[in-house]
Amino acid sequence: MPQFLRFGCAGIAVIIIAALTSVGLYAVLTGGSPFAASAPKPIAGGAQVLVTIQAGQPTPTPLSAATPTATQAATAIVTAPASILTAPVAAAAAAPASGPTPAPSVAPATPVASPPPAGASPAPGGPSRADPSRLSVHEGLSAEVIEVERSWQATDATGAPIRLRDGFELVTVHVRFTNTSAEARYVAEGDLVLVADDGARFAPRSSLPVREPRLLTVPLLAGDTTRGWVTYETPQGQPTRRLQWSPTRPDRPRAEATFNLSLPR
Repeated sequence: MPQFLRFGCAGIAVIIIAALTSVGLYAVLTGGSPFAASAPKPIAGGAQVLVTIQAGQPTPTPLSAATPTATQAATAIVTAPASILTAPVAAAAAAPASGPTPAPSVAPATPVASPPPAGASPAPGGPSRADPSRLSVHEGLSAEVIEVERSWQATDATGAPIRLRDGFELVTVHVRFTNTSAEARYVAEGDLVLVADDGARFAPRSSLPVREPRLLTVPLLAGDTTRGWVTYETPQGQPTRRLQWSPTRPDRPRAEATFNLSLPR
């Protein structure tokens, strides 16, 4: 009897060991627990097939009134700049049509120079507005007295005054010549003589002191103009009211014409 129980226990142990061994081999082959509910089923030949379940494509549904508020806010933020930019452009395009009509431009009036006061001497080199008694014309050459300065004080290179003979003074006359003829004319300061009221005559000074720019003795081309100062030495207080002009030409004898040019007071 004891021998029989011993054999029976050994057989049970062998069976349990074989069962456990089979379970362990199965687990090794399948890579998991044999008792898991989701284990793949064995297929003939020993190979396994892994089945992968993929989710199907979602069915698109129309946008309903239940759209999230955040989405609507984002849409409003994106579309807002278009309206902001469009509004000023539309307003600017409509402004000229509704704005007031601009007033027509008016050209400024051209100022009219007023005539100089009576007796005023024109500026040297300016247009001739002198008294007709100060202007004379001979063969297209005109001589005009512009201004006169009595008791003119001459100075040396250092600016010191130059003394004259006792009882004498310098009278300087500014004269302008214009050649309106078609040929050259001749200008000479010696043609101008200062005449006193008592008939005394004074020729221009040829030595210093003389006022510059002095009137030069030159030929004057057609359409040309020249001017300069002529200096005379006269007794102090000697009344002088006119110049005597006797035109000369180097190609012919002295003309028999003599003209009086009044001096401004």
